[in-house]
Amino acid sequence: MFVNPTPDPKLAAGSEWAVVLLPPFPFRAKIYKDVASRLTLPYFTVDTPGFETAPALDQEPLTNEQIADDTVNPTPSEPSTPSEEPASNEALDTESDAASAAPLIDPFAYLAAPRLEHYADKIAAYTAEKGIKHLVVCGNSIGGYVAMALAGRHPDLVAGLVLAGTNADSDTPQARQKRLGMAQSAFDALEGEGDTSELTAALAANVGDMFSEKTIETYPQLAEMAMKWAWFETPAKAIVWAQRAMAARPSRLKLLEALNGLPARVLWGSEDKFSNLAQAEAMSQALGCELIQVAATGHLLPLEAPGFIAQTISDVWAQAGGPST
Repeated sequence: MFVNPTPDPKLAAGSEWAVVLLPPFPFRAKIYKDVASRLTLPYFTVDTPGFETAPALDQEPLTNEQIADDTVNPTPSEPSTPSEEPASNEALDTESDAASAAPLIDPFAYLAAPRLEHYADKIAAYTAEKGIKHLVVCGNSIGGYVAMALAGRHPDLVAGLVLAGTNADSDTPQARQKRLGMAQSAFDALEGEGDTSELTAALAANVGDMFSEKTIETYPQLAEMAMKWAWFETPAKAIVWAQRAMAARPSRLKLLEALNGLPARVLWGSEDKFSNLAQAEAMSQALGCELIQVAATGHLLPLEAPGFIAQTISDVWAQAGGPST
């Protein structure tokens, strides 16, 4: 379920504090490799459901009434314990599938109605299993959606938030319809009624827009690498799970207002085409935290500004009262 670039004795020794790094779609957690290499804090990473086989999700799908979008869940249910022991202390390798972070959920069980809240609950279950009581959560894009769900459902666990290139809005009807159409095409491929080559090619083409012009000009190999990841490493089940889960997400602005005062930062790339400044401002105002505009970057801040992400995580950790390392 999690990996570190090198064995992390701080986490293995049973630290009650940790960082979790949640990736954007359509990428595995290895997108955080350069962030992780700069962190001196205990941390783990988690793939988005659907990238590998994982234990089945052992709970019923949530109803709309159970997914509160306007308050912090004051008494979140006890998270279920994963049915298998997660792997640990493997190498996170930019070029290796085998070394990427294993996911928490087998989405085949709930492809009909996946929810970000399920993903959040599994992360909480893992932290409980490891004795982690305080979690600083960093999420980019869909990772930010999950971070907000985790903070709402498990407020006693989340000690700090770093929300990068994300937003607290629900989808517009048009965006939701587009997501569900993509999910259906990928689901048809799973059932043998098509393939995902056109979908993954479209995802790869979309990745080019996730970078700033400066990044593409200065580090073209970075954009090329990310495009290859999207094109060749995105399974149909991951597309189905992520698109349906994102389409079902509620607005989180009222939730963030209820979390006002939680140590947090909102980061927004000045050339981000997938979230906008007004959305970033709304999140920072709701949380009562600093909004930091990262110049000459786009949507994928873990790749474009890994040092900045790592420093921001460390700052939030210190503000939250995390132990010095």
